[in-house]
Amino acid sequence: MKVNKKQGLLYIFDLLINNQIVNKKRIKNDLEIEDYSFYRYMQELRAFLSNFYLPYEIKYNRAKDLYFLTNNK
Repeated sequence: MKVNKKQGLLYIFDLLINNQIVNKKRIKNDLEIEDYSFYRYMQELRAFLSNFYLPYEIKYNRAKDLYFLTNNK
């Protein structure tokens, strides 16, 4: 599905906030985006969480190429 950046960010954020694991390859295929776009989306989501002092952090599992949300309360 081809979506704009805002929709892509919301799609990924929705997965993360609902405790789902984000698979980079799957998201790239689902949103029809390139590696760099995916990287920018993740940076944007990390900045959002940081700027609004939310107790969440996006973690990355390098071995499995997966992203997930942790609660740092």
